[in-house]
Amino acid sequence: MKRGIAISITSLLSIFGATFIILSYVAFRKIRTQTRQFLVNLSIADLVLALSSLIGALVYYGNAGLQEATEDSDMLQRMCAAQAAFTMFGVLSTMFWTVAVAFYLCVLVVLHKQTGWVLVVVLYVVCWGIPGVLTIWLGVSEHLGLDQGATNGFCAVIPGAANSSDPYVIVVGYDMWLYLAFILLPAFYATLHYKLQPCALGHCCSLSRRPISKGDRKLAFVPLVFLFLRVWSIVVDVSIYYLPKDDTNRYRQSTASEVIGILEGIGIAGQGFANGVLFCLLTKAVRKRILAGLVCGWCWCRTGYEKRFSYRNDESEPINQRHNWASSKTLTVESNDDPVPV
Repeated sequence: MKRGIAISITSLLSIFGATFIILSYVAFRKIRTQTRQFLVNLSIADLVLALSSLIGALVYYGNAGLQEATEDSDMLQRMCAAQAAFTMFGVLSTMFWTVAVAFYLCVLVVLHKQTGWVLVVVLYVVCWGIPGVLTIWLGVSEHLGLDQGATNGFCAVIPGAANSSDPYVIVVGYDMWLYLAFILLPAFYATLHYKLQPCALGHCCSLSRRPISKGDRKLAFVPLVFLFLRVWSIVVDVSIYYLPKDDTNRYRQSTASEVIGILEGIGIAGQGFANGVLFCLLTKAVRKRILAGLVCGWCWCRTGYEKRFSYRNDESEPINQRHNWASSKTLTVESNDDPVPV
């Protein structure tokens, strides 16, 4: 139950964080760089994963005896497989887009110039295509369903299916990409840290020599966020699938299993929230625009209210003049005597 509550809260926060990043990119034209566009795609993947984890946590942990009911109901089995498909697609997409953001930043930093559209198209195809193909393969081969060792939601990848004897489904469908990300991301982050340190210390020769903008340099923290949150997935993965059976049974019955399971669920569903805080609330350019937008919206609402209030109390002004389109830019609604601003 504690695991379900933690996953639900984290998923809600990630939904808000990912939505904030997407809306800020749409609303503020000056921050629409190519690297930010990659961050938006990562946020879309985070949003899919957070929604799926939230639904899975609410259904799985909110219904007693769901495991037994799922085994007997075809509808629940299909629901389980669908939720597992969205979860796996979101998990794999966040991995690929995190690596893509780090890789693209490294290319910009090393080459000191913007890349062509070919690389961008290739990254789009890889980061959305491979997760989609893997998810379809897992679904067709009936490797998606209720897993007793799943900790991130309702259902997940089943190591063995009734119609398949493939022993490498976990490796090809999930583990290989997770471990590859944990190999590539530290290398990319080390490269970014080494190349961007002179610019951070103010030793760049000129602004034109800087490979990326000051705001985009914070995207170098994307690999760190991913590594910190997903390290618990590796711990759970090794403990469940790669330890001897006796050690796995002891792990599942221990208190550490519950604690690490909660951390894994938070890590899988929490990347959207972490990125939202880092790239919206803690980024000065975005934060200033958000605050300015909120202030302008409040001033606009207050001004509109004051105008409507003054129109109602101005009895000395002729009615035909108050409702004149050219002078006051208002329209008269037949069902209401008050003018409605256009």
